[in-house]
Amino acid sequence: MSTATTATEVNAQSGVYVVRWNSVEDKPSPKQAPFVIRSVAGLEIARVSYRSVSSQDFLDYNNVALPVSWVQHVSQFFEIVVNLDTKTTSLRIDGTPVAGFQNVPFVNAAALDVGTIGAEFSGIDAGIIGWDNVSITKVAPSL
Repeated sequence: MSTATTATEVNAQSGVYVVRWNSVEDKPSPKQAPFVIRSVAGLEIARVSYRSVSSQDFLDYNNVALPVSWVQHVSQFFEIVVNLDTKTTSLRIDGTPVAGFQNVPFVNAAALDVGTIGAEFSGIDAGIIGWDNVSITKVAPSL
């Protein structure tokens, strides 16, 4: 597993954070390759996964298929806006908000803060993944 962590000076239980990364899947048929945002306590906030089923490629958000897919060897830019005040997340891919995946409730409503973004590829065939430009940034204080 590879992770990026929120800097301690910006840890808070309110406000808005943006989690960003670029990733690419280089194998034609991964079973699942998840990137997971977790709280400091390890509670799941949101997840984006690459997967293939019967030669069809899917991107999932919190285990729901997106209307956007992935293409082998093509990098995509992911941004997840995490609003700690409303306990919701919003997904953008390549700068475009994904319809139907804005203001989505946290996977675990008990999450209080943003702790890590991790490539959690254990016990599955994640394929061959590359990811870089990973960051977690606080962009707005609590209202």
